Amino acid sequence: MLDQIYIFLFLLFSLSCVQSKDQLKCTQCKFTYNFTQSFSVPDNCPLIDATDCYVSLNFRFDRQQYTVHFDDKAGVESKDLSVSLTFYQSGLFEFNYSIQYICSYRDDCTRDLAKYEVAQLLKRQINYTAIITETRPLVLGPPLTPGNSSLSCYYGESPERCAASSTLSDICAILDNMWQKTTRITCDYYTLYLGPRIKIYQSFERNITTFNIYCTQQLCNTNRTLQTVKGIMFKYGVTTTPDGLLNDSQLIISTSFLMIVMLLFVIFNSE
Repeated sequence: MLDQIYIFLFLLFSLSCVQSKDQLKCTQCKFTYNFTQSFSVPDNCPLIDATDCYVSLNFRFDRQQYTVHFDDKAGVESKDLSVSLTFYQSGLFEFNYSIQYICSYRDDCTRDLAKYEVAQLLKRQINYTAIITETRPLVLGPPLTPGNSSLSCYYGESPERCAASSTLSDICAILDNMWQKTTRITCDYYTLYLGPRIKIYQSFERNITTFNIYCTQQLCNTNRTLQTVKGIMFKYGVTTTPDGLLNDSQLIISTSFLMIVMLLFVIFNSE
């Protein structure tokens, strides 16, 4: 038993002496693959000196492509997830699922994280066409006309008309902050029209979890719309819980801590 403790202390000391941040080597490059292609880093991607390694993964379901961007980016160890589904009157849509990591526990730490996340997301085989078919009528309304030039939205519990102008576009919104357990029902205005859309965001390090719907159907920003869209996203595997989480863990644990736990397991189960 004493020998095991000595081994553990030595390994713990070794972890504490891992190279400092300014000694990190991180991959720096950007490439795009089709969904049918498995993840691999091109041979011509260089390693650069960095304090933290960064990777951004963006999956475009409308194009059936994913883009990987390796770089350096100063910050604390973190993981951010987001989904954005935007509809256009032309019938086109844009469907993005994005993952961002910052890590610093070893050289090129984002490479394995990227490989794992790509494999996991592609394995889900998300039926994006069914999602579009079921969510579009809930979010996208007919274009406004001179005879019907305003959009009615709920503002709190009361319906009212959004007042658009030549410089402002109006849109109904229901904004669900799951971390703070608050929901805001309102009429939003934009100088740059972003279009009717579903936006989900989850940040582990900053404790942010939101599920927002911006819609142009009359009186569309209701809790019923919110729960229906959440159900669709869960049914087709975009979210991992019925209430709209992209990842069902609310806690990010540092990799160094996980390494210590694994070492303990190996040491005390070696006999």
